[in-house]
Amino acid sequence: LPEKLFSGLGKLSELLLRENCLKWLSERVFADLTELDCLFLSRNQLESLPEQLFASQIKLRRLFLSGNVLESLPERIFASQANSLIILDLGQNRLKGVDKKVFEVLRNLECLNLSDNTDSLRVWAEQNMTELTESNRNLQIDF
Repeated sequence: LPEKLFSGLGKLSELLLRENCLKWLSERVFADLTELDCLFLSRNQLESLPEQLFASQIKLRRLFLSGNVLESLPERIFASQANSLIILDLGQNRLKGVDKKVFEVLRNLECLNLSDNTDSLRVWAEQNMTELTESNRNLQIDF
């Protein structure tokens, strides 16, 4: 997607980009979408995500990234959504393990889907997610 594709759409609250065969995204492609509440990037072919991809989306509450080929996530990918993100769908990817810090910042997260990833992610989740659910009693995790 061109970097300035969404310029001038600052009031957009929901964006559906699922099933578009996207393989990569520019770090600034969503920079002007500061009011975004819900973003669907499911069922593409995304292999990785730039660390600053969602930096301007401080109001993002629902993010759907399932059905891609993600193997890892940058440590601060969701730092700007620390207080806003409530639903994060990372199911059906190729995640092997994720730094705990990726999720620890998400204080209001209520639903985290990690299902249908690799077996090593399941083992990682079983070992690391207890702390996360203890600090956030409303959090439901599927893996």
